[in-house]
Amino acid sequence: MRARPVLVHLPFVCVLVPAVLVRIAAVLGYPAPMWFGDSPEYLESAIEARPGETRPAGYSLLLWLLKPFHSLTVVVSVQHAIGLLTGVLVYVLVWRAARDVVSPWAAGVLGAALTVPVLLPAHQVALEHMLMSDTLFAFLLLAAVAAVLWRRRTTWWLGALAGVFAA
Repeated sequence: MRARPVLVHLPFVCVLVPAVLVRIAAVLGYPAPMWFGDSPEYLESAIEARPGETRPAGYSLLLWLLKPFHSLTVVVSVQHAIGLLTGVLVYVLVWRAARDVVSPWAAGVLGAALTVPVLLPAHQVALEHMLMSDTLFAFLLLAAVAAVLWRRRTTWWLGALAGVFAA
């Protein structure tokens, strides 16, 4: 008997829902971002639309894209969404790799277990709440790895996509 597709992913939903609720509580409870030593330089680069002298331009580009909202709470919310997407990507990669080796249900349980360190720790939520490039960097690096691992044989366009994510 085949497991229903929704039930296969139920363990992950049981991890994802609390992760979403924790992030909503963090944004509602403390809407302002936490500042770090690099934060002013990232904001200055975004406002002036120029690359930073000592920092990569990717995070400043994200801030520049969010500039029309005139809200650092929006920046924090987007970073929390990126953190959630990182967890989803971990789950998808693990589930795809494990579903051929074990049952889909076991792959779902394994994938859900391996997303817990990405989705639930308080320090991860705090990191997503800072005006720092770490959340975006982790997501893009994982996306590059996902592009390479997506198929058994990497096509040129997946390799190019991985390069874009890693750049």
